[in-house]
Amino acid sequence: LLIKSYFFYTVTLSLNLTKDLNYLTRLKNFPDGLKGLVYYKIEEMKKLGIDVFVYAPNRLSKNDAKIFENSLKDISRIIGVYLDNAKEASKICDSKFVVIEFNVDKDIVFNISNTYNENNIDRIGIAGFTTKGRGHGHGLSLVSDILKENKNFEATTSIDGRYYNKSLKIILKKD
Repeated sequence: LLIKSYFFYTVTLSLNLTKDLNYLTRLKNFPDGLKGLVYYKIEEMKKLGIDVFVYAPNRLSKNDAKIFENSLKDISRIIGVYLDNAKEASKICDSKFVVIEFNVDKDIVFNISNTYNENNIDRIGIAGFTTKGRGHGHGLSLVSDILKENKNFEATTSIDGRYYNKSLKIILKKD
């Protein structure tokens, strides 16, 4: 898994890309709303003492950005839920890490990995389940509804040792 190797290289080198904001140049052609959302969520995590690492190896072309702008509202909702969940899960861990990867190849792939507490892992995704208290626990249920409605999105979840991984693939339709 690319994100796993990046994570370990980054930790080994102690390179926190959010300190110098170089990652923003890689997000140059992403729609402003999505860029703003990601930046805001990163800043929230940093305030909680979470180490955030951003990996964006290649830029989104202006053409590709236009293709997925029609789904921007849904993409933003999904990425927002994934980032909020990563923040909530990692903030209660001894090692607080979130890795955000944006990769553009044939499609656009967002990977978010974070440390997590194993106690409630089997209940994640059940409608209404939350560790945040009353009035929460609808995020992943909302994501599930969005995924059912949009056939150009593919989502996966995996656990790799101490890291919980969520991935959203946006299949680019090119004429």
